[in-house]
Amino acid sequence: MSNDKVLCIGVKTSDGSPYMKIDGNVEADRDVEVYATVCGNLLCSKDCKRVLIGEGSSIQGTITAWEADIYISGKVTNRICATRVFVTSTGYVTGDIECKRIIVDEGAYVSCNIES
Repeated sequence: MSNDKVLCIGVKTSDGSPYMKIDGNVEADRDVEVYATVCGNLLCSKDCKRVLIGEGSSIQGTITAWEADIYISGKVTNRICATRVFVTSTGYVTGDIECKRIIVDEGAYVSCNIES
């Protein structure tokens, strides 16, 4: 499968904040950008190589994306399983992280167990 398209979940408003809420699990077979509040799990197939949790967005559930890099500028609570995790200065993560590599920018909030 070609990875030339991105699945966008939610919409950013003119001030950059998300305004959509999703209750339930999301499955993706391509790269994903989240601009919403998701109360559920995000499960990405092996074709997904990049997941972005936008600033002001949140995921209250498990993100499973073993073949992907995850960029967190919003909030994630629960569990993250990925190749690499990047937490930006606006990122907020609580729960557990299982990954090969994690990079945390100054100013980010990370309170979790990390297994690599």
